Amino acid sequence: GGGPAPTFLCYGVTGSGKTLVYLELAERVIAAGRQVLWLLPEIGLTPQAAGRVRARFPRTVTWHSGFTDGERAEMWRSAARGDYDIVLGTRSALFAPLGRIGLIVVDEEHEHSYKQDSAPRYHARDLAVVYGRELNVPVLLGSATPALESIHNGRAGRYRVLTLKQRPAGGSLPGTEVIDMRAECREQGANAILSRRLVERLAGAKERGEQAIVLLNRRGWSPVVQCRACGEAVGCPSCAITLTWHKGAGRLRCHYCGHERPVPPTCPACGEKALGTQGVGTEQLEQLLQEAVPKLSVLRVDADTVATRQGHATLFKAFAEGAADCLVGTQMVAKGLDFPRVTVVGVLAADRGLAMPDFRAAERTWQLVAQVSGRAGRGERPGMVVVQAFDPEAAPLQAALQHRPKTFVDGELALRREYGYPPYGALVRLLWSGPDAARVVQAARQDGPEFVAAAAANGSALLGPAPAAMPLLKGQHRWSALLKGPHRPALQAVLDAALPRLARHGGVRLAVDVDPMSTG
Repeated sequence: GGGPAPTFLCYGVTGSGKTLVYLELAERVIAAGRQVLWLLPEIGLTPQAAGRVRARFPRTVTWHSGFTDGERAEMWRSAARGDYDIVLGTRSALFAPLGRIGLIVVDEEHEHSYKQDSAPRYHARDLAVVYGRELNVPVLLGSATPALESIHNGRAGRYRVLTLKQRPAGGSLPGTEVIDMRAECREQGANAILSRRLVERLAGAKERGEQAIVLLNRRGWSPVVQCRACGEAVGCPSCAITLTWHKGAGRLRCHYCGHERPVPPTCPACGEKALGTQGVGTEQLEQLLQEAVPKLSVLRVDADTVATRQGHATLFKAFAEGAADCLVGTQMVAKGLDFPRVTVVGVLAADRGLAMPDFRAAERTWQLVAQVSGRAGRGERPGMVVVQAFDPEAAPLQAALQHRPKTFVDGELALRREYGYPPYGALVRLLWSGPDAARVVQAARQDGPEFVAAAAANGSALLGPAPAAMPLLKGQHRWSALLKGPHRPALQAVLDAALPRLARHGGVRLAVDVDPMSTG
């Protein structure tokens, strides 16, 4: 029809064949003499994905940051000449010179790696939507767990929503079991890591010659003080996020507004003396698994084992070929990978991320658990997902496991509206950093009032400045503040008014991050 080309949100359950939809559309676009820009998150750009696309469209190029400058220049020239039908790449592929672009696909559009954290700071999904509008080209955003902002845009009619409800090939969604780790700790001893049920399931899979994936939720291995009796984390009274434990100072601090307090002697929620921080690493977990299940061969995927660019691709290929019974790792193992022999998936500390000092914590937990449970039962045999949590009733977990996203999204959006968080408000993160701690503090404290004054003029507010979630990173001392406003134009006005008035601070950088993905 007439009018500008629409943006579509393709919402399909895990394993519902979104890739097939993209391939079919690409076929039509290419047959009409146009080109396709297909974006994947950093981690999803496996040779497994590239292979599927290239098998159907030989004139496909993969585009990411792992090439040398010479190779990139050559790719650039080829793309500009029109040698490719499809450019398949990570966020930087957005800048490939395609003269006859006819479709833009953003797969796993909720992924945080689409946001670039260094200058130029941009979000590839948002930029793709703008790009499509400028060029009058349809944009297709796909995910089994879309970002709440995208769902909101769909409901508001800014995106057209397409839904895939079934798995083709009759694969059924996996069954799920939630294990209450509070009970396990009572029965197995205070520091139980593996539930007896998961060990049982893993042993069963091993006996039947099937495979398993165990995901350790490291998101939020941040120092959060949590109650081992009731699962509650100590929170900030005014920000609806958790406080972060600063070992050096021996205090709990809010990374949004700067509120701080000592660690309470007992849990504010249930009164038990069971507060503490806890954590386990992937190496420790590999060892525990091998001790718990005799003869279980484990393949570990983490920063150490994936030292090379092709590292995780090699490991995944080995696992697909049956090199091990069990794949263990962090977020990496949750993504759109397809291993037909996997029948058991275990998620450890599934609710751990809920204690993160971040307003997107619940959304991330929902996405992670829904995505990882989608890895089970993709072949002939049914799958089982075992989720371990200290708060098994947590809304994001229950929604993910019962495949009831609407319940979660409705509740979470209502909360966001109440606190003025996106999509009902806009955020800009200000980050002061430098090698000299005193100068950084001074700069943040001097600049703060300028932003406060500018914000007061249009109903915006400044939270902070306060020490950043990681107050020292790579030798740089960091302070941050959060500008919160009714919408982006209001915050743009605040920046326009305040930035020119700031004093110059030698040796201190001020980074301005619009729509920050992490606010700590």
